[in-house]
Amino acid sequence: MNPARGPDFDRPAGFFRRLGLRHPALDRRWAIAREGLGIAIGSLRANKLRASLTTLGIVIGIVTVVLMITLIQGLNQAFMGEVALLGSHTLYVQKFPWIMEGDFFRYRNRPNLTLRDAKFLAETVPGLEAVVPHVTTAKSVRRGDRSARRVFVTGTTQDHPRIANLEPSEGRFLNEEDVRYRRYHCVIGSEVAERLFDGASPLGARLHIGGYPFRVVGVLDERGSMFGERLDNIVYVPIGTLFRCFGRHRSLDIGVRVAGGAAAGSGAGGEEAAGGDLSEPRDEIRGAMRRIRGLRPGETDNFSVNEQTAITNMYRQITSGVFAGGIGIAGIALLVGGIGIMNIMMVSVIERTREIGVRKAIGAPRRTILGQFLTEAVILCLLGGAIGVTVAGGIALLIERLTPLPMNMPVWVVVFALGFASVVGLTFGFLPAYRAARVDPIEALRYE
Repeated sequence: MNPARGPDFDRPAGFFRRLGLRHPALDRRWAIAREGLGIAIGSLRANKLRASLTTLGIVIGIVTVVLMITLIQGLNQAFMGEVALLGSHTLYVQKFPWIMEGDFFRYRNRPNLTLRDAKFLAETVPGLEAVVPHVTTAKSVRRGDRSARRVFVTGTTQDHPRIANLEPSEGRFLNEEDVRYRRYHCVIGSEVAERLFDGASPLGARLHIGGYPFRVVGVLDERGSMFGERLDNIVYVPIGTLFRCFGRHRSLDIGVRVAGGAAAGSGAGGEEAAGGDLSEPRDEIRGAMRRIRGLRPGETDNFSVNEQTAITNMYRQITSGVFAGGIGIAGIALLVGGIGIMNIMMVSVIERTREIGVRKAIGAPRRTILGQFLTEAVILCLLGGAIGVTVAGGIALLIERLTPLPMNMPVWVVVFALGFASVVGLTFGFLPAYRAARVDPIEALRYE
């Protein structure tokens, strides 16, 4: 650094002077602003207890706002990641809708979906990458003296990985021969492998599913959970084998992968969850299902075509209502805090009437007095905002560690909170500052 620049180079006025933009008004305004800021900070330091109590309402409001946004952001991130597992280009033809309206028995009395329905869709609907019938039941799985109860056993075909995020960590998934010849082969989830094999390789091992012997041909990567259901507590077997062992009097689910989509579950943070427009293939599938079931025009569908947007829309409605309620509560707290700021600034103006008169008498303009008291109000609110953000961050960290609720506090939330606190200070501090600026200096000098 060049010593000739002097210490004032780092100041705004000195910086502009070095650029050849020096102007007396700039130096004067910088000096006035710096002096006003010092007076404001000094006034607040002289009344620490009062300033602390005044910021309490702002702290409560900011804590509420930040916690609400942090929780919603965490839930959004977790939810979109889970919804992405359904696949944005996958439709599910099922007996029940994901969101039921009306009488449950109306849905329960619908006819079951069958392999015939799946075959008809694959043959008649154009533009489908995969049609995957599958059915799930819960059974006990045993190997020697180890057992796992209530394991989800899914009977499916070799195309199931095309509609779900399935990647074997060992071995392979079911192949066409397994499904065609109804072999007693299975692919197990990571949780089942850990509980039954305790670190040993399961490939080629025998285990019993519901009392029937199966050979393990693959182990899946860990997938976590979706909507509270553990995705690793599962076993996949050929669908025909499941029917042979446990009966076929049950309704299938038919996963339909529409051409042109990325792999199911791809995308960081659930980017795929945004999905594309599936209205045309959904109408094609609905028309094909109505034809195979012999439904006449005007008759109600006795099946459902589900997609992830139904869950996403319902989730957004719920979270928007919760968010609006939280913002309303936070708004009330900030209103109370703002009124407290206004009240204490009014008291400060009265207490410092003589000071205001002296400053005006020696030439301080109205805008300087206005700026000084506005600065005090903004500093008070920024102090409350900073405390509120810190407290909210600590509470969010505790919630994330002690509960299953996900929390996510991005940087923009902190900036928003501090900016909002500044706006509250400017709004509620304007009237006291304006009154201070309008004080008659003669009357102020007489004030005792």
